[in-house]
Amino acid sequence: MIPLVLSFVNTLRFIAINLDRNPDLISQGKVKTSSEGDEGRITFVENTANIVREAFNRCLLHSRPDQPPNLESATSGIYSTITSSMKLYDRVGKLGNLTFLLRALDQKSPPLSYYPAAQRVTFLYYLGRFHFANNHFYRAIQALQAAYDQCHRNALKHRKAILIHLIASNMCLGRLPGNILILDQAAHDISRPFIRLCQTIKSGDIGAFRVFLDYTNPHNHDAQWFLNRKILFQLRSRCEMLVWRTLIYRTMKYAGSHNSERGVMPFVRYETVVETAQYSCSRAQQGVIQQANGTSQDKNPNYTGYRDPDFDGLEDDESGSENGSHHSWDDDVTDTNPDVPTAEEINTIVLSLISQSFLTGFVQHTGDPTFARSRFLIPMKSRSSMGGTDGQNRWKEIGFPSIWSVIRDREWENDEGMVPGWVTQEKVNKVLNDRGRPKVVHLQHARAAGS
Repeated sequence: MIPLVLSFVNTLRFIAINLDRNPDLISQGKVKTSSEGDEGRITFVENTANIVREAFNRCLLHSRPDQPPNLESATSGIYSTITSSMKLYDRVGKLGNLTFLLRALDQKSPPLSYYPAAQRVTFLYYLGRFHFANNHFYRAIQALQAAYDQCHRNALKHRKAILIHLIASNMCLGRLPGNILILDQAAHDISRPFIRLCQTIKSGDIGAFRVFLDYTNPHNHDAQWFLNRKILFQLRSRCEMLVWRTLIYRTMKYAGSHNSERGVMPFVRYETVVETAQYSCSRAQQGVIQQANGTSQDKNPNYTGYRDPDFDGLEDDESGSENGSHHSWDDDVTDTNPDVPTAEEINTIVLSLISQSFLTGFVQHTGDPTFARSRFLIPMKSRSSMGGTDGQNRWKEIGFPSIWSVIRDREWENDEGMVPGWVTQEKVNKVLNDRGRPKVVHLQHARAAGS
């Protein structure tokens, strides 16, 4: 029955996804697709995912971690059924429903390495998507990197899908893509939006960053591209921290004090950072207004900016909309004040970066309630290290450590290199050892009730 069940699961998943893509094929009033779904009502695709989940539970019920799968056992269908569930839950945007399935998988499944390459790559891809959706970006990197390494080099479509979330996961942890966007053929169609985002992050232009990822701007095709791939909001929330750190660094480099012969600690004043940030936001806002009024570089016939292939043929008329009506974006832009930061907000940002170990230093307040005269200082080990060319390099190394290194060491210490849901031989050995070991609770240091 196992081959028959697996065939039924694949067919059911295929029908559910295609009907969800083409709701006109379903009679009105009989079923509700995910595109029409109301909150609290189970859609057709989600109901199908729940059915497939039962098949996964049945396969897992008869499996043992120390028993390799074979074609005649239910163990062979574990990853086929859970991958089908992942695809369906991803379709309805409810990857969080996989939490309990992955916990059960860790306890009863044989190692993933026992299964064919196609099942391994597909499962690791959706596992990475699951952790990415739950903001566990380091776990997502491990799963997606393994899927990318094991994917066949000629499977360009699959490698492209993996790279989109792999690059986004790395960027969320301060690791910008390098030559992979140029050397890998699968990345050619997706490289330009990421390259433009990397350039914005490296510049420290907070205003340009917010405009670049503003999906409400009808002229911003890059933000729409990120939104359609379900990576926009993670990039907005996590990469803004990178932009602020770069802005603080560049302000300190050009307008701070970091090469004093008197032995004063390198520092930068908040008021200088505020001026830089306000200039960035004002300039970006002015560019948006010009773009909405039709005077930006998008209207220049020689402009060669990026336009996603999905938007080819979708041209706006002179009034700013497809049907010729005046678009509300023009009124919104002209009436909206620039979101300029204050010294108090800069103080919150600096303290947050210090608490996360992304900045090394301390804040010195002068009693000003507006924080305008406050300073961020970088402690140096010796006064001699602050002068000359070596001193210029030292304050950067000490005050602005590698974000990726900080997060990698922290995550590795917490997870010990294991990704929840990814069953390895090491994890199987640990599960088997824990099962044969009695659980002992030591109460010698416990206090009596009420004491």
